Amino acid sequence: MTKLKIKYFLLGAIIAGPLLFILLMSLRGIGDKPSLDYMAVEAAAKGIHCPDGAAWEYGNWGESGWVVACKLNHGPYIAAEHGHVVIKSEYSMGKLIGETKVFDASGKVVKSESNK
Repeated sequence: MTKLKIKYFLLGAIIAGPLLFILLMSLRGIGDKPSLDYMAVEAAAKGIHCPDGAAWEYGNWGESGWVVACKLNHGPYIAAEHGHVVIKSEYSMGKLIGETKVFDASGKVVKSESNK
């Protein structure tokens, strides 16, 4: 190989090596089975019927377990995505009340609905 080909080969290895490593690390965990605790709580949750205005919520419990519970939205509600607030509204006992505002990335209101 000529010196120029060797330089290009090394340059390509220097650039492609870390990219390949990042790609392989991002694929780790794909296809992993859920934990036994998660599967147990998911099977048991099929018998849970939440009251109107409430919804299931999964979460961590203890050191390694899972919990599922009916959660009732009550009070202010704010949702953010990609680092900015996208929705502001308010709930009373699981029902939307007042006004719901939807914001764009600059914080400008793009949609406003009355929930009366």
